[in-house]
Amino acid sequence: MLIVHAIIKIKPDTENEFLEKVQPLLTASRKDEGCISYALFKNTEEKNSFMMVEQWESPEMLEKHTKEPHFIKFGEDAGDLMAAPLEIKTYPVAD
Repeated sequence: MLIVHAIIKIKPDTENEFLEKVQPLLTASRKDEGCISYALFKNTEEKNSFMMVEQWESPEMLEKHTKEPHFIKFGEDAGDLMAAPLEIKTYPVAD
């Protein structure tokens, strides 16, 4: 299993638009093959900051996810809302 933490920092005053654009990604990604969980959390200590926490069966399933149309569309639609590049960390679960 693989855990992904993706820190998303958005521009001020774009939260509503960001949340609208991320919903299709959340809904579709939860149905992707190999997805165990896929959730978005709002940082309560830092404005305009969110974290996506994902669990995948394998690195291969995560790689497949990044090629899905809903993943690509979100990147295109929400790119202008980002205040910084995504900070992505992956963690393989130790046996």
